Amino acid sequence: TASDRLMADAGFTYTKAAAELTQAGLTPVRVDEPNATVPLGAVIRIDPDANREVDIGTRITVYVSSGLAEVTIPNVAGMTVEQATEELKKLGLVIGTNARGNSATIPQGLVVATTPAAGAMSKTGVTVDLVVSSGEVTIPDLTGMTVDAAAGILGGADISITPSLQADTSCRVGADGVIVTSQSVAPGDIPAGTPITLTYCAG
Repeated sequence: TASDRLMADAGFTYTKAAAELTQAGLTPVRVDEPNATVPLGAVIRIDPDANREVDIGTRITVYVSSGLAEVTIPNVAGMTVEQATEELKKLGLVIGTNARGNSATIPQGLVVATTPAAGAMSKTGVTVDLVVSSGEVTIPDLTGMTVDAAAGILGGADISITPSLQADTSCRVGADGVIVTSQSVAPGDIPAGTPITLTYCAG
């Protein structure tokens, strides 16, 4: 069985790479792929890699840059960082930083969102940052609000907790309505879904 060293390198044009491969007794197969850094028409990489010994007649896939392309940022929310990275790289996008972010619905460690956001039009080669769920939500200070307003905030998409209510008959209902006098969980970040009790004046 004969073998030859592959001569094609990234930076060659497809025509030159194909000629070298054909001369070595190999069969080039062209695949165009968006790429932000390799010039249009130049070879990005070959598979099997250059400098490996292969049998004469082996099919060699030659990936050729089609330059920058318009892409839509995909929705990777709920994926692991690894899955999201793979999806974004498939489109020729570059992965940037991973920032921690709170989410009421997406478990800790999974992707919450991207910057640019899902659905945005972009170009290949653009850097996409990931927001990764901390598994927590941020509870504000609810004291002094009406029970309805406080329950609305807790039940919103950012927190998604239905509070328990506890009447306090030692204080009177004021002119401003039924007011929250205390909350069982202090303001700040807490695990998503943590039970919360709101105490209100009912006397």
